[in-house]
Amino acid sequence: MFLEPFWVNHAASSTIVVPGWHRMSYEFNNGSLLLKQLESEIRRLHAVVRNAVTDGRYIKAVLRGPSVKTIYDLAYYWPHYTPVPTPSDEDLMIFTLSKHTGHGGSRFGWAIIKDEAVYQRMLTYESKTMLTSKQFSIQELEPQNCSFAQKVREPSPAFAWLKCEREEDQDCKAVLNSINITGRHGSLFGAKSRYVRLSLMKSEDDFDLMLKRMKMFVSQENNDAGD
Repeated sequence: MFLEPFWVNHAASSTIVVPGWHRMSYEFNNGSLLLKQLESEIRRLHAVVRNAVTDGRYIKAVLRGPSVKTIYDLAYYWPHYTPVPTPSDEDLMIFTLSKHTGHGGSRFGWAIIKDEAVYQRMLTYESKTMLTSKQFSIQELEPQNCSFAQKVREPSPAFAWLKCEREEDQDCKAVLNSINITGRHGSLFGAKSRYVRLSLMKSEDDFDLMLKRMKMFVSQENNDAGD
């Protein structure tokens, strides 16, 4: 993962020891699912990064919750993925620790909610969110001013769509598998089998190796076409 070198370099300061008796239940003694100290740190994090308004908002650990209003999935609204021109201030915003830190196995997230009634309902109900993508090509996204980086910068998307253009390449994933590149089938995201979703959240070495294999494959195809 692309953030792994950071954590390797900060191994001592980022080491966490959890006592065996800690958090043996989903709830604390007062019935809360969210530790007060954690809520304070989440608010401080957003204040530093400036990607969300938390003043006067309710914060809830997202284990499961209902789709009662428009939900803004801001999992990638962090300055290492995209410019953050202004703090987001929507009715219901969802963030996740995994995209912020690179720890994809943590499965921990939180919601920032304006309406107390919605907040109370989310404490009661459960939900399951499924996302189907309708975008089948890499967008040319315009650079924006990032308030955290204090400069204009381009986005750094976590995924890319790849389309196999040749008529005979109906199964693009199989084409990539043949050159040892792993992607996810387009049909998993509502696209045709000509499309593959590639993860860009790789180490520099892995990313360079993927590009090298693609270039070698394209070069060989061009040579074969010229014969």
